[in-house]
Amino acid sequence: MQIRNVFIAYVMLSMSATSFSYGQEVTIEWKDFDGIDIPIPPSQHPRLYIGKKDIADLKSRMTDSELKPVWNDLVKMSQEPDADDRAKEGWRYHLTQRGTAVRCELNAMKYLTGGNKKTGRQAITDMLTKLKDSEWLHGQDMSRAVGRRMVSGAIVYDWCYPLLNEQEKQAFIKEFVRLAKQLECGYPPVRQGAIVGHSSEWMIFRDLLSTSIAIYDEFPEMYHLTAHRLFKEHIPARNWFYPGHAYHQGKGYFNVRHANELFAAWIFDRMGVKEVFHPAQQFVPYFLLYARRPDGQMLAGGDVNYSRKGIKSMALIGLLSGSYYKDAYLNHNYLLNPEIQSHNKLYEFLWKDTELGRRESDDLPLTRYFGSPFGWMIARTGWDANSVIAEMKVNEYHFGNHQHHDGGAFQIYYKGPLAIDAGIYNGVAEGIRGYGNSHNKNYFKRTIAHNSLLVYDPGEVFQSRDYGGAHKTDTVRNEGGQRLPGPSWTPPNTMKIMLEQDYKVGSALKHGFGPDPMEPDYSYLKGDITEAYSGKVSEVKRSFTFLNMKNDTIPAAFIVFDKVVSSDSSFKKYWLLHSIEEPRVEENEITIARTQNGDSGKLINTSLLPKPDNSIVRPIGGPGKEFWVFGKNEYTEPVRKDVANERGAWRVEISPKAEATTDYFLNVMQVMDNGIMGKLSVRQMEGDKVIGVKLQDRITFFSKDMSTLDRSFSFSIADNGTYKLLLTDLAPGTWQIKKNGKVFQSAIDVKGDDGTIYFEGDEGDYQLLR
Repeated sequence: MQIRNVFIAYVMLSMSATSFSYGQEVTIEWKDFDGIDIPIPPSQHPRLYIGKKDIADLKSRMTDSELKPVWNDLVKMSQEPDADDRAKEGWRYHLTQRGTAVRCELNAMKYLTGGNKKTGRQAITDMLTKLKDSEWLHGQDMSRAVGRRMVSGAIVYDWCYPLLNEQEKQAFIKEFVRLAKQLECGYPPVRQGAIVGHSSEWMIFRDLLSTSIAIYDEFPEMYHLTAHRLFKEHIPARNWFYPGHAYHQGKGYFNVRHANELFAAWIFDRMGVKEVFHPAQQFVPYFLLYARRPDGQMLAGGDVNYSRKGIKSMALIGLLSGSYYKDAYLNHNYLLNPEIQSHNKLYEFLWKDTELGRRESDDLPLTRYFGSPFGWMIARTGWDANSVIAEMKVNEYHFGNHQHHDGGAFQIYYKGPLAIDAGIYNGVAEGIRGYGNSHNKNYFKRTIAHNSLLVYDPGEVFQSRDYGGAHKTDTVRNEGGQRLPGPSWTPPNTMKIMLEQDYKVGSALKHGFGPDPMEPDYSYLKGDITEAYSGKVSEVKRSFTFLNMKNDTIPAAFIVFDKVVSSDSSFKKYWLLHSIEEPRVEENEITIARTQNGDSGKLINTSLLPKPDNSIVRPIGGPGKEFWVFGKNEYTEPVRKDVANERGAWRVEISPKAEATTDYFLNVMQVMDNGIMGKLSVRQMEGDKVIGVKLQDRITFFSKDMSTLDRSFSFSIADNGTYKLLLTDLAPGTWQIKKNGKVFQSAIDVKGDDGTIYFEGDEGDYQLLR
């Protein structure tokens, strides 16, 4: 087969080579292609999904009682008619695995495990015929069906390799290249980005990689091109953000994006290459463990569709990651709802660890920090039905695509969603469904739909011509929120672009929780999100403090302290709090209650700053204003049922009355059951350089201007009783506490990552010295 001249030097170049042995069977050689080292597939077959050393295990799997239901599913799928109606436009129909392709995979497996040449030859002839007959109506999502058909062919090619003649090999390769050219990433696979987008899904991580490994001996070009891009662009980007132990593409796309990175880990591993990805890959799904609500759903995040039907599945990630890393926590989340789609069912049979147990999350620490490049935290009071869950976000980098402009946002759940992310992904607005419609880009994706901060510059223009799929517009509405990174709301295609252009949107300044790391009294996060906004601001900082009150009546409280400095005093500032049901506003107090759909939680927010005489507290929402954006309701009709209306319909805006360049917001939330009539008394406290909140037996202090405190400061406690005090914003080093002029605690070591001191004290005058 002729290789294009432009790629001859590229795919043939070999400047250096190294090798290592895998087990006792395979030696993997690494070669330098265009400055990037890539591992070369071993000469032996099979090498796709299994190696020679795995055949004995595969044989035992065919009689394993735990895998019998999976095998029966595969057999049933093989007996169903092919999905051959080319007139059907939906890609999901064509992606469904059934009929000939499944029979070919199973026949190839039978040949591999039993040596039955007849079934092997049948797999070859039927698969080659199916590949030649594979045609689809073109559409961007159809790449998923195209790629999965290539995978079926690759399985037959690799597993039945000894039975192939040269003519058949060339026929397979011809069809693989023809189909590869139909993929969105193109062939050579150079289109789209390496961080987000469809080229970060099946096409390159699984489909091209699988096919290219199978045909490497006869046609190395495809593997060289695929592996070169993976090791140059895709893998380094993941290894950069994996240590943050989270994912940036929203709950709706977490599964498909991260699962394919796990496919690549498995594929390289079974080929003989270990540790392609940073070992922190194992802990990326832990973000989902912490975000899981007691009702089985997840806290919203990024692009997601709301539903309370069944348990929110993370089955594929739980299967692939749990079995790969032998992680019983992740395996448990696979087994909660082990529904694996047909196009992935074969991998469940091949890779499921049937001896791996399951372990519930209830012995994990109640708070987890998700570090750079995220700067997120989730704090809980427990893992049962009575648990309070609070999510806090800084956002250090913006990845785009399915990530939202939600720097500084928070969510609170207690017996129902209380402080929510608003809007809906898969809705119809102005005749357009989902991604790129008016609701999506003017409300749902934007800061206004989140519990964050707006600064409204009436002259600000939000350029957006690179966003929206087939529904692009030059600009989107000015909702007062955070800027749209990239030249024109453009996601970063490579990590180089991410790091060198304007995708840095914040910094997590401090984080910590304690004193018991398993069941902390407090969880604290502070971020600088100035970079998330345009030049309309010169400083925006937000501190979150979650207090586990450790009592049944009022189990938790949540304090948010903000500093916002605008470039023009006339720019209106808004503090946002979103809810499903209509909030009740009485002066500076906001009550959000859940009374429907079996929910029974309540949140009471007390606004201390701006001071009540300089504060406007205004509810907005209800019919005709559910998704209100400064004069227009960006309404959407949900495509899927959202019975509990988790997309929300209300928000409260808190704004200062008087114009000023610098404003502070201080809000104290406490959660309880809807039937609880009382609440904790909330009192603002001040010292010479600190401002704080007293709530029952807890006192929390922040630096008044949110700067780091590196010199002495003082405050007083006038009330009787013993209090647990949290002091934040402290410079690292050794501090001393004096009470009533005498040394109270002589040497306290403050670490740079949290900047906090936590101690017990009672009535008296306190001085802190460094």
